[in-house]
Amino acid sequence: MNEANLTGANLTAATLTSAILTGTKIDNTISVDARFELADLSNASGVNANLNNAFIQKSNVNGANFTGASFVGADLKEVAGDNLTNFTNANFSGASLEVGSFIGANFTNANLSNANLIKADFTNAKMIGANLTDATAIDTNGLIVGDAGNNTLTGTIGNDNIFGNAGNDTLTGDAGNDYLDGGAGADNLNGGAGVDILNGGAGNDIINGGAGNDTFIFGSGFGRDRINAFGNNADKINLTAFGTSFAALTVTQSSTNTVITSSVFGTGNTITLANFTASNVDATDFIF
Repeated sequence: MNEANLTGANLTAATLTSAILTGTKIDNTISVDARFELADLSNASGVNANLNNAFIQKSNVNGANFTGASFVGADLKEVAGDNLTNFTNANFSGASLEVGSFIGANFTNANLSNANLIKADFTNAKMIGANLTDATAIDTNGLIVGDAGNNTLTGTIGNDNIFGNAGNDTLTGDAGNDYLDGGAGADNLNGGAGVDILNGGAGNDIINGGAGNDTFIFGSGFGRDRINAFGNNADKINLTAFGTSFAALTVTQSSTNTVITSSVFGTGNTITLANFTASNVDATDFIF
């Protein structure tokens, strides 16, 4: 069935054991409760597919595109993906990805809340904007997830994804190119060495990029955040969530600090660059 076109098909409760579906299109299919055991789904296209409660065990999804797909409650135990596997905006709420290999896979903005990620390998995975609330991440590689308490989480010398979730957390990336997401609470984020991406989330956060050219992401309701040691002409402030421009920002000097505000941020949301001169701020310091 290589490169077959099953777009829009209804595969509810279907069983495809040892099936070879390389390059097959299953976009917008309904595959609720389907079984894909020992299946080869490499380079398949499952954009917006409904795979809720599906059983996809010991299967190959290398190079597959599951953008926007729904895997709610699905069992993806021992599934293998790679750096070309795309799960952008996919919904894995309550799913199991236990013992999976997702080295370099793209989970940008994916919903992994309440997911079982035990012993899964997320080395070099892209997880910017992902939701890992109440996810279980024990013995994972490349991924560290906190709980609702006040967590102190430290990465390795590799490239880590670290999520604090609720609570007043302290996240440290150490060496490597890390992604730190504080979640809710008054968090302290420390990128360490490397080219890091830091997202304080909601709450009044203190953010330290450390060495390397770092990016600081801000979204709705981010609070009153402070960036220490902002690198002029090196670090970037990402405001793409607001769809704005430099002209919409107000940049003022407050004692030794620079304060950045805007009506698009909403009331009570400010970015402070500690010990930084306001006149040095220009459009090149931002990503819009």
